[in-house]
Amino acid sequence: DVALQEPLDTALHWGEDKAVAVLNKDGARFEVSDVRSCDFVEYDSVAKIMQLYIALMTGTDEGETLSKFRFLMRWPQLSDSEKHDKYSEFACHELHVFLAQKDRPFFERVVRPFLENKHAKTFVDYWLLGETDSLKQYLSHEQISKLNYVERILLLQA
Repeated sequence: DVALQEPLDTALHWGEDKAVAVLNKDGARFEVSDVRSCDFVEYDSVAKIMQLYIALMTGTDEGETLSKFRFLMRWPQLSDSEKHDKYSEFACHELHVFLAQKDRPFFERVVRPFLENKHAKTFVDYWLLGETDSLKQYLSHEQISKLNYVERILLLQA
């Protein structure tokens, strides 16, 4: 039965609240005061997050593009040859950041040399290469305003 068991006080204002809690692996806890009043889903892997976004974006151009990157869910199981083939087909900043975080040996062996020899480097290229001196050019108000939110966060981490 999903009907409201006790009526809400009409003299008060009520609204629905949606919250996200990020829990680290260090034993952090999240307590739910009344499990009957909430939905709970745990996303503890890249594969689960990827499936969520693909489902949410089904029927859109972005969803179609994202679904092409399903191979990332099984990246660790791919052979070196398959990794090279996928990298050749899908090389982009997003894949570079993923590889820098999730497969550092492949990034160092394949992506880094590509980025180092790239003629027109971008903010993300400099960030991935750890070229902090080159990132200083993005510290002016004019340049920061040209960065997207993710790039601004990466600049803060540099």
